[in-house]
Amino acid sequence: LEMLVEETSISNATNWYSMDYTMGVDEVLKIAVDERLLEKNVRQKASTTTSNNGSANAGSGGVVQLDFANKTTTYGFAHDRIQQAAMSLVPSDDDLQKLRYCIGHILMRLADHPFLGENWMWFVAADQFEGVSTMSSIENIISPLELIRLNLMVGLMAIKVSAFVPASQYLHRAKHDLESKVHDAWNVETELCLEVHRELAQVELCLGNYEQGRKLSDELLAHSNSIQERIIVNSSLGMALGREGKYAEGLKLTLNTLFVLKTFPRRNHMLHVLRESRMVSKCVEKFSDEEILQLPPMTNKKYLYTMHALRYVMPLSFFSNQLPTLFLAIVRQIRLTFKYGLTGEGVNAFANYAALLMNVFKKKALGLRMCSLAINMLDQIESKHVDSQALSVIFSFIKSWSDPVHKLLPVLQRGHRSGLQSGDLESGYRNWAVSLMLAFTTGVPLSEIRRVSLNCLAQLKHYRVNSVCDCYQYIHLTIDHLIGTNEEEIDWNTIADIPAPRNMTHTDKMQWMFYCWGYIQIALHFGKIDVAKSLVKPFKFTGKDDFSFLIEATKHYTCTLALLQYAKKTKKQKYVRMAKQGVRDLKAAFELKGAASIHRYMLLEADVKAATPKSDTQLVREAYDKAIAGAARSGHIQDCAYGNELAAEYFMSQASTSSRKSSRLSRYNFSAMESETFMDNNYDSSKTVDDYNFWAVRYLSNALSLYKEWGAHAKVKYLREKHSKYLGAADEANDGEGRRKHSSQRHSTATRACLAAAHQMYSSVDLQGV
Repeated sequence: LEMLVEETSISNATNWYSMDYTMGVDEVLKIAVDERLLEKNVRQKASTTTSNNGSANAGSGGVVQLDFANKTTTYGFAHDRIQQAAMSLVPSDDDLQKLRYCIGHILMRLADHPFLGENWMWFVAADQFEGVSTMSSIENIISPLELIRLNLMVGLMAIKVSAFVPASQYLHRAKHDLESKVHDAWNVETELCLEVHRELAQVELCLGNYEQGRKLSDELLAHSNSIQERIIVNSSLGMALGREGKYAEGLKLTLNTLFVLKTFPRRNHMLHVLRESRMVSKCVEKFSDEEILQLPPMTNKKYLYTMHALRYVMPLSFFSNQLPTLFLAIVRQIRLTFKYGLTGEGVNAFANYAALLMNVFKKKALGLRMCSLAINMLDQIESKHVDSQALSVIFSFIKSWSDPVHKLLPVLQRGHRSGLQSGDLESGYRNWAVSLMLAFTTGVPLSEIRRVSLNCLAQLKHYRVNSVCDCYQYIHLTIDHLIGTNEEEIDWNTIADIPAPRNMTHTDKMQWMFYCWGYIQIALHFGKIDVAKSLVKPFKFTGKDDFSFLIEATKHYTCTLALLQYAKKTKKQKYVRMAKQGVRDLKAAFELKGAASIHRYMLLEADVKAATPKSDTQLVREAYDKAIAGAARSGHIQDCAYGNELAAEYFMSQASTSSRKSSRLSRYNFSAMESETFMDNNYDSSKTVDDYNFWAVRYLSNALSLYKEWGAHAKVKYLREKHSKYLGAADEANDGEGRRKHSSQRHSTATRACLAAAHQMYSSVDLQGV
């Protein structure tokens, strides 16, 4: 179609230029071209079938032959999307300016039609008018103000679908026309100027262009004395600073607005927290959930502005580690809700209050009640602008402890979409990153996570959401190393070179926390036990104030595993004692918040037994089997695989330290064992070297099979190289029995159960939907 537009001579389309703009859309959208030219460019040689009305399809080129009766063959577009694309390709030569105007004007009329109108028509119309906006004659037909309002309307439509780059282009057009075509615009069209500058400033901040957004905001505030305008602008600037990791600066800017309203104290925040917490507790005890949901909407403008600003104070104070300010912002919003009525911001406050009760004050029942209340409020109150923040808190700090991943991901997707639609890109993308981390933690296939993760990282960099990107990159790095797509060698000697705590800002602590989150798992998976142990202390320090499932549960789990593996390596029992404290911490967290991953606690208990000298081998094996079965039932492939790997290495160590070292692996023969006995846990071990080797090979084979199913190809390669003699002996024995080659890859009962549960669970997971 583009070639047709470029090569069709003007003489062949004279009727396009002479037509009056009042002609119908059908005449405008028909193309009269030479039949041979069409065949030459589009190569329409497919046979056509003429219908009753004389029409026929011209093939797959996107053009339909309309009428064979006329001397000149007439064509139209086969689909409205092809039509839309074709019109956007019309050149901007002076000869085609009138055509562009005709298309734009007719599309505007058609877009306004109650039945035929579509949103894309407004966009194309605005583009067509932009091409002829320099013509003096155009102003006689569409005034500059109409053109400005059209670009503003189209920009707002783009914002609603999170198309911030096109929105910026349309709004910049409106601003340029205001400055160049409207004399003394700020005095003549004050409201229009305010709206254009307000929306453009928001879009530029969403795109990460802080300086441009700040300049537009300053210009906006210079022409407006409205407190509401100042609150919105300062809150947006504060969140934009937060996206760049400057949370303290953003918090200071947002608090200044509240000081102007005189609705937030300048100092002694903790004293106010204690006083207002008692007031909130009395209200919570006094009102039932139904009574709270039936509170009237808040109408007091002063406190509506206060609630709006406090909504931004909460995340800024949390990420800048100003905990008294965070607590006061939460309880004050709830107190204002009870006193003046419900708002969307109040929903977010109840969600944060639930997380506070659960994680800081350890009040499980009350925390779950507030969580349930916040979820009901989200469905009842117009709160799309705070959905992203509220859902992020509820499902990162509360629900992820107890709910399975296939129930969590759709809600996090909703939070991601809400964040983009409301312009809160940091919260929106934080929901997406959390969903991918949950998918990784719960065993979703790595190839699927990596495909979506690349898209997530690209968008984070494009929109300059540095606060999320700087942290999430280490999760993506972990995935890459497990799959084997990252060929860059890790310098393990420098991994533990982490700055001293006194040299860290809170933003630095968050970044280093995710750094430890990623590298401690890479080190554990690839046998770098010394490195993993060296990351335990910094991980515990940087993650001590984060009570989310992804951080707290992973911290206890990985740090305890690192200590246990180091204890096995060095034979020092003090590390076992340290690990037992980690087991107790994880158990306490599961008892308080929920135990969707209880198999991790069982796996740590089994590994503690394995690291303790003189433990009964039968009891250790039963403990591992119990943990593996728990992981299998929940469908967590990677935990099931890691449990098998730890069990295999335990029996390998038992074999190497057995008094019967003279029994070599070459004499190991499976001929006396039936195939089903080999695969299942009903073989009666008598604690010989051959028995230890049998269980080592059995668990290792299952671990390899599960890691392969998970997609951790680099991990499979590492284990095969590390334990090649065990795998070789097993394959040789299997071949000698006449079994199918590579039968060591067959699944055990627990492994089959794990795969069945995982496939059923993850069939409904749609990461790309995020």
